[in-house]
Amino acid sequence: MTTCSMSFRNMKKSIKDYAIYFFTLMLGVCLFYVFNSIETQTTMLALSKDSRDTVKLLVQMINTISVFVAFVLGFLIIYASRFMLKRRSGEFALYLILGMSKRKVARILFAETLMIGCLSLIGGLLLGVFTSQITSVFVGKLFEANMTKYAFIFSMKAFRKTCLYFALIYVVVIIFNTLVISCSKLIRLMQVKRRNERTIRIHPAISVIGFLLSIGILGYAYRMVCFDLKYISSESLSFAILLGVIGTFLLFWSLAGLLLKFASLAKGIYYKGLNSFTFRQLASQANTNVVAMSVICLMFFFTICVLISSVNIKTGMNRNIKKYCPADLEIAMDWEGTDANRMKTLKEDIAERTEDSLTFPIYRGGFLMSMKGREVVVDPKFKPVRKDGWYSYSISDVMEVSTYNEVAKYFGNQPVHLADDEYTIVSNYHFTSGYFNEILSKGQRISFNGKKELKPGTKTSVEGSYQISTNADNFGIVIVPDGYCSEKNHDKEIILVKYPSLERKERAAFEKELLTTVRKDLEDHYIYDTKTALADSSIGLAAFAVFIALYIGCIFLISGAAILAIKELSDSADNKERYAMLRKLGADDVMIHKALFRQMAIFFLMPLILAVIHSVPGMIFARKILEELSGGPLLPAVLVTIAIFGSVYGCYFLITYFTSKRMIKE
Repeated sequence: MTTCSMSFRNMKKSIKDYAIYFFTLMLGVCLFYVFNSIETQTTMLALSKDSRDTVKLLVQMINTISVFVAFVLGFLIIYASRFMLKRRSGEFALYLILGMSKRKVARILFAETLMIGCLSLIGGLLLGVFTSQITSVFVGKLFEANMTKYAFIFSMKAFRKTCLYFALIYVVVIIFNTLVISCSKLIRLMQVKRRNERTIRIHPAISVIGFLLSIGILGYAYRMVCFDLKYISSESLSFAILLGVIGTFLLFWSLAGLLLKFASLAKGIYYKGLNSFTFRQLASQANTNVVAMSVICLMFFFTICVLISSVNIKTGMNRNIKKYCPADLEIAMDWEGTDANRMKTLKEDIAERTEDSLTFPIYRGGFLMSMKGREVVVDPKFKPVRKDGWYSYSISDVMEVSTYNEVAKYFGNQPVHLADDEYTIVSNYHFTSGYFNEILSKGQRISFNGKKELKPGTKTSVEGSYQISTNADNFGIVIVPDGYCSEKNHDKEIILVKYPSLERKERAAFEKELLTTVRKDLEDHYIYDTKTALADSSIGLAAFAVFIALYIGCIFLISGAAILAIKELSDSADNKERYAMLRKLGADDVMIHKALFRQMAIFFLMPLILAVIHSVPGMIFARKILEELSGGPLLPAVLVTIAIFGSVYGCYFLITYFTSKRMIKE
């Protein structure tokens, strides 16, 4: 019998053992092709220039991440190969006993690996090509592109890249398998299935101490990232992450010693059916997989947070465009540098072309605040506190209250009411708003430009804005009584413009014509921003975040699920004799299968449940940090994450369960 025919026969015989191996490879190839075909997918879409620039940056980032993904998948394939080699060690030992050389055994394994690799590559590419058609529509929706030119897409570039990367991965895997077989001794191959991982017994008292310590550490880490976020430093954040890692490891380590003890206390449950056997199996698994469970839990935690955050950023940015960008065009004119007649001409031109515009002045003044932790010092003369750990921020824009109320009405915000000796601060940026609240609540008086002192008119800063944006990024503007500002401190004039109701192409032409008029009237003494440009930038950033999060998140999810599945399959193969003993003691297949299902379900859920618990404070922190980018209800993002986890994790669980069920029958 030739090597190829023997390899083919072996592969057919062991195809069920290869299920997890094959599934992991197919998913890896599919993801690799789909994300590397984004460049080709976007060529069929009518994108704006800003969106195309974002796509170029996204493609560069994906190319970099793909190298990392290739290493991760290579590790997974080698890890799965170890299980397959262990599973078939007796078969290889038999070949050697019958006189076959190690070189020929290595050739058989090489041919088998090549066959399963080619099958998974073909299957993964077919799945990837199909999936990429769906993602093309998804890309179009993300970038809000015109889909009229959409057609079936096949990316030759992604195809070649996928084949090349997986060929290199398989070269490494084949070398690894060959070295393992070449260096293995016959006696070791025959005894592999008898060698189990060493179990370390932990005294219950030590486990209880470890458990309480882990709860305390995790609780303190949660508190650090959930409260007083305005004052958390990068060092504090790093410390909180370190505590989270240590607490996670300690929790799994202590649970390994307490699981059986806690279960045995509930005698009604413990002695029911095969539960005592199930809990003993779980305790053994937990004991030997502490590090793996901890790492997988942290990977799942990261995946949950990035998936929810990225999807929430997308929905939040769409909401922010409507909320913070009520005008289609904003022009900020330098008051001193712009000729008054030119400015007047522009205002008349805009009034003729549009029906809704607002012009208002901004004055120089304000103050400088120096901050350290919760401390804040205000200086109207803009003199910072020059000490270690202090940093400064200036609020130099000033607006009179009646002017601001016109702007507030334009933006749909609440008006402000001040007495002649009062001031307040308008801001919607969460970081600076906290310090403004400190200043106002303490009754900080200010004066500038030689005017009388003003006292706070509100206890907290007022939420609002005066310039168009896609985020809550108004760092602060001082609102003063009418008549407080003098003309010599006039800094700039801002015009907000709403276009007439037009179709997309007509709107673009109108905007281009209007901006030509602005350039002609004002020359160089102005800056402008448009709702179209802000929306394109916002859409591009959201798409970038979603794709990178999906790519990394899915790889982490596949990695964690594959490692859990392989460990469970390995344990099932090692414990066949125990299940056989249960049958001899009178347990039927239904009882055994229920026990196996419960054991696997708990084993798969343990890292996932803790990851979900971790993600609650993680998302509180992420929501605060990304407050100006995200927002709105989390439910859509949570549902998307559940769907991704449910489909991938659920498939791994079912494949593992049915493969294990078959193994314990052998």
